[in-house]
Amino acid sequence: AVSKGKKTIVVPRQEQFGEHVNNHQVDFVNKVKTMYNFDIVVDIERLQNVVYEGMMNRPFLETNSSNFIEEFKVILKELCDENQ
Repeated sequence: AVSKGKKTIVVPRQEQFGEHVNNHQVDFVNKVKTMYNFDIVVDIERLQNVVYEGMMNRPFLETNSSNFIEEFKVILKELCDENQ
């Protein structure tokens, strides 16, 4: 996701929940978060909100469809004008 420029949510495993032997994952993501575009969720209660915010803030998908349609209209108009 990071290489595609998409927002990434990282949930590091934590010692306090018996998920890992220490908190090196939390320490690591806190150090590299400035290098990459991702959110860190240490408090799992925040996960739903972070996912929702990511969905609401995603960029609008751009396509060439509108450009194609506009250019196609111009061509059609020119063709119609030529045949009158």
